Amino acid sequence: GTASKFLSPGVTVINIDHHRENDLYGDINWVDIQPSSVGEMAFEYFSHVGATITQTMAECLYTAVLTDTGRFRFASTSPRTMVVAGELMARGADSRKICDNVYYNVKPSTLKLMGKVLNGIEYHHDGKVAILTLSRQMLADTGAAESESDGLVDLTLAGKGVLAGALLKEIDATHTKASLRSSNGVNVSAIAYQFGGGGHYNAAGCMVPFGLTEAKAKIIALLTDANNELA
Repeated sequence: GTASKFLSPGVTVINIDHHRENDLYGDINWVDIQPSSVGEMAFEYFSHVGATITQTMAECLYTAVLTDTGRFRFASTSPRTMVVAGELMARGADSRKICDNVYYNVKPSTLKLMGKVLNGIEYHHDGKVAILTLSRQMLADTGAAESESDGLVDLTLAGKGVLAGALLKEIDATHTKASLRSSNGVNVSAIAYQFGGGGHYNAAGCMVPFGLTEAKAKIIALLTDANNELA
């Protein structure tokens, strides 16, 4: 990927990951789908080798765990995850400060963008599927960057009865970025995998090779089919 430019010829690549779809591209691979995050894995490694975890390291690792568990909400959050978070707090990670900086330090343009996106929410399949769309025009109208929409997809699951949701971001006339979320039995990583993406069972993403309108129709159909399979 884009990080390849930083790898000089002959360098040893160590691949540490917790995603099921990892293709073991490293010279050394440590891939374990059980931990909540690479942040949790890194803590376990540092502890195993007896490394000193400084306050700055603890803050970074806690941030990694916090964000990759959706604020300790995702199913990947285990009792061990909470122990690791507590250990990082004991080493100086300020949970309130980190949470505020990540989730509540929002620019006005972000809030304006959030309003536009949420105002256009659509419900399909008897309310079981929720769809949010983000157009290039919305970004222009609010002066927001595309990255300011990160996290909005989680709000698709806030609606009562919703089992799966998606945030579709218009990249250009032929490409749309899809962020997918689900609860319970809908495997959105399988949908993302069809377009070369991946992620977790309940949280995944991909690039759909179609414009926004066509991409939305395809994602709605796939999420609807996935819901039907639960019936």
